[in-house]
Amino acid sequence: MESNGGNKNHTRMSNGARLNLHVLEAAIEQAGEAIVVTDVQGTIQYVNPAFERITGYSRTEVLGKNPRILKSGVHSLEFYKGLWDTITSGKIWTGYFVNRKKDGSLYYEQATIAPIKDEANQITGFVAIKEDVTAFEESRRRFTTLLSNLPGMVYRCRNDKEWTMEFVSESVFELTGYTPAEIINNARVSYSSLILEEDRQMVWETVQRAVWARSAFQCIYRIRTADGQIKWVFEHGCGVFAPTGELVALEGYIMDITDYKRAQSAFEEEAIRRRLLMEGSRDGIVILDGDGKVVEANRRFAEMLGYTLEEVLSLYVWDFDAVWSKEELANRARTVGPEGESFVTRHRRKDGTLIDVEVNTNAVWIGDRKYILCICRDITEKKRVLEELERLASEWQITFDATKDAIILMDVKRRILRYNKAAELLCKSSANGITGRHCWEVVHGCAEPVRGCPFERAREAKLRQSAELLVGDSWYEIIVDPVLDGRGEFVGAVEIISDISERKRLEAQLLRAQRLEALGALAAGIAHDLNNVLTPILMAAPLLKDAISNPELLGLVETIQSCAERGAGVVKQLLTFARGRPNVLAPINVTYLVKDIYMLLKETFPRNIQTEVVCSNDVWPIKADASQVHQAILNLCVNARDAMPNGGKLRIEVANEQIDEMFAASVGRAKAGNYVRIGVIDTGVGIPPENLEKIFDPFFTTKEPGKGTGLGLAIVQKVVHGHGGFVLVRSKMGEGTQFDLYFPASPSEVPTLVHYTRSLPPRGRGELVLVVDDEVEILDVIRRVLENHGYSVIVANTGAEAVMQFINHKDEITGAIVDLMMTDIEGKALISSFRKVNPQVPVIAITGLLDSGSVSQEHAAAILVKPFSATELLITLHRSFIEWIRTPRPSRE
Repeated sequence: MESNGGNKNHTRMSNGARLNLHVLEAAIEQAGEAIVVTDVQGTIQYVNPAFERITGYSRTEVLGKNPRILKSGVHSLEFYKGLWDTITSGKIWTGYFVNRKKDGSLYYEQATIAPIKDEANQITGFVAIKEDVTAFEESRRRFTTLLSNLPGMVYRCRNDKEWTMEFVSESVFELTGYTPAEIINNARVSYSSLILEEDRQMVWETVQRAVWARSAFQCIYRIRTADGQIKWVFEHGCGVFAPTGELVALEGYIMDITDYKRAQSAFEEEAIRRRLLMEGSRDGIVILDGDGKVVEANRRFAEMLGYTLEEVLSLYVWDFDAVWSKEELANRARTVGPEGESFVTRHRRKDGTLIDVEVNTNAVWIGDRKYILCICRDITEKKRVLEELERLASEWQITFDATKDAIILMDVKRRILRYNKAAELLCKSSANGITGRHCWEVVHGCAEPVRGCPFERAREAKLRQSAELLVGDSWYEIIVDPVLDGRGEFVGAVEIISDISERKRLEAQLLRAQRLEALGALAAGIAHDLNNVLTPILMAAPLLKDAISNPELLGLVETIQSCAERGAGVVKQLLTFARGRPNVLAPINVTYLVKDIYMLLKETFPRNIQTEVVCSNDVWPIKADASQVHQAILNLCVNARDAMPNGGKLRIEVANEQIDEMFAASVGRAKAGNYVRIGVIDTGVGIPPENLEKIFDPFFTTKEPGKGTGLGLAIVQKVVHGHGGFVLVRSKMGEGTQFDLYFPASPSEVPTLVHYTRSLPPRGRGELVLVVDDEVEILDVIRRVLENHGYSVIVANTGAEAVMQFINHKDEITGAIVDLMMTDIEGKALISSFRKVNPQVPVIAITGLLDSGSVSQEHAAAILVKPFSATELLITLHRSFIEWIRTPRPSRE
C-alpha cells in the first residue's frame, strides 16, 4: 500500500511540476521582455516571441547562433570581456546594450544576464532578460541635448541660504568652471558662495518674494567663476510645491549675459556719447524718417529755428525749408542714399525770418526703416562775411588792377604767383600765360636774372630795396618789398615796377633847363660886357666914315663896322637865349614879318635856292615880341640855307590852326586852342634821327668849326616856348626838314604895323638930350652921334650926377637916354626920379641885359638893347619924341 501510495505521490508531484513548467513556459512566451537562453558557450538555445519582435530575427534564424549577431559595433571588446567575466564567475550582470536589429537599425535595451546552475551548482548556461528601452533612451538623449544646448545651466535646488543644488545640468561647468559633482549638495562649493557678496541679499529677497507669492522670479546679478572671472548672469525660476502646499524645491535656469551686459553698457555709453555729441555740437542736427518727418533733433537745431525741442519733433522738413516745394523735398527724402549729399538752402524760422544753411545728409536703414541724418550749419553770418570779403576782394582787385604801376607777387625762386593788369600790359601777356615763370623772362625778356635787380638785396637785408633799370628805350623803377613768414624767414617778394621814362625825360629836361639857365646867366653876363664894348664901335664907325675920304681907310672902317655888327648879332642871340621870354608883347601880323624876311632872303641867299612864301588869308594876330619872332624865323631860314649847299627849295608857310585836346596831349607842352603855325620847309640833307633829340641843346652843332655857334635852334625853341607855343620837327635824310612854330593866336587883337626901315630920321633942331651911362666910351660916342645929327647933349657918368643935371636943366631937357645898369643907382629908380621932377620928358632906356619886367612903358618911352647902331638910336629917339608928345601924361608930381 505504501508502495502504491508513494507512487501516487510521485505521480502527483510530476503532474504538478509539469503544470508549473507549462505555466512558466507560457509566461516566458507571453512576456514583453526578450528572453534568451544560451548554453555555457553562449550558443543560443531559446528565444521567446518578444525577442523575435524586438530584433526582427525569427527563432529559427538565431537558434544555435551566438548573440554576437546582434553586435552594433558601439561597445568595445573590453565591454564584452567584462560582461563575460562577470557571468562566467557566477555573478549577475546588469547594464545597457546598443544592438543592431536585422534591418540594421540600432536599438537600446536594458539587460540582466544570470548564469543557470545545476544541482551541483555548476553553470550549465545563461539566461538574459532584455527590455527595449530605445524610446526612453531617445527621450533622455533629447532632454540631455536640450539641457546642453540651453544658454546656461538648468538646476534644482533647495530654498536655503546656500542654494544647495540637487541637480545641475552639464552646462554648469561652462558657466561657473565647476563640475556638477563639485557643486551638487555643496560637495566642493555652494552656489551661494559664487554670487558676489554685494548681490547676495538682492537675490535672496527677490526669490523669497516670488516664493511667497507663488510666482516665477527673475533677477540679474554677478558671480565669480572658478578662475576668478566676474560674470553677469540672468536667472529665471519658480518654486516647486507639494500637493500639501509645501515648498519642495526651486527649479529654473541660469544663463551667462556678460556679453549682453557689456554690449548694453557700450550701447548706453555710445548713446550718451552720441547725445553729448549732438547736444555739444555747434551745428544743428536733425534726423528725419523716410517721409521727411523729424524724429530726433538736438537743441542747437531747435535754437536755429526758434522752436522748442518738443515743437521741432512735430515738424516735417517742408515746414522749415524755404527753397524747395513739399513735393521736391518729399522726393529728395525718398531718393537720398547712404552716400549722402551736400547743399545750401534757406530755413524759415518760427518768426518767419530766413537763415542761410549748409546741409550735409546721408541715409541709414535700421531694419526696414529709413532714417536721414542732416547736419545743418547756419552760414548766414558766414555768407555775409564771405560776401563782404568778396566785395572787398573785388574792390581790392579793382584797385590792384587800377594802379598804373605793375605789381608782381613772387616766390623765393622769383617765380610769378600773381600780378595786376598793369603787369599784364608790361609783359604783354595774359595772367595765365606767365604765372609760374621767372620775372626776368617775362618782364625783361632775359634768360637769366638782370644785373642790378634789387631782389637779392631785399632777400639778404629783409628790407625794401629799389633800383632804376633801363629796359630797351624805357626807364623803370623797381621796388622790391620782402615777404616774411611768421618766423621772419624770407618766402617771397612783392615787386612794384613803375615806368619812370617820363620822369626821366622831365628830369633830363630839368637838368637841361638848369644847364640852360646857367648858360643863360653866363651868356647874359658876357653879353652885357660885350654890348658895352660893341656899342661905341657900332656908333663910331659911321662917324669915321663921314670924317675919312681915303678909300683904303674907309675899307678898314667898313671892316671894323662889319665885324662889330657880326659880334652884335652873336651878342643879340646870346641875349635872346639868356632871356627866353619876349621883351615887349604887342599884337603883330606874322604875314608882314615873313614878307620882310622874304625880301631879306632874296637879297642875301644864293640864287640856287628858290624861296617862296605861302600865307593864308586872314591870318590871326599873335601877341609877341616882333624882333624875337623875326629872329626865330630868320635862324630857321639860315639853317635851311646851310642844309642846301647845292641849292634847293625853301618854303615859308603861315596858317591858322585849331589844336584839340587829343593833339595837345600828344605834344606835351601844347594846350588846346587857336594857333598860328609858321612852317619853314627845306629840301636839304635832313637831320639824322639820332640828332633830333639834341638839336635844341645850346651850342650843339654839326657845322664845321667857325661856321655856327650852336645857339640858333636853342634860341628858336626859347622864343617859341617863351610865347607859350611849341615846336614840331619832321625830317627825313636826303629829303629835307620841316620846322613848325606854333604861336598862340589872339584873333580879337588889332595888329601893330612893324616897320624895318634903314633910312635915317629927320635931323634934330637943337633939342637938349641928357645921356646917362657909367661907360665913358659909350657916353662920348652917343654924344658925338647926337650932336652930329643936330641935337644938344649933356652927359652924366653917375646916377647922382644925372639927377643933378636933370634938376638943373629940368625945363630945358627935351629927352633923356639912361643906362639901366648904373653902378651907383639902379636905372629904374633913376627914371622914376626924373618922372617926379618932370613927367613930360621922354626917357629912352638902354641896357646890355634886359628883363622885360624890369621897366614898364609908363616909365620909359622906348628901350634899346645894346649894341645898337647910330641909325637905331636916332630912329628910336625921333619916334619916342613924337609918340611921347602924342600920349597924354600926368602933371608934375
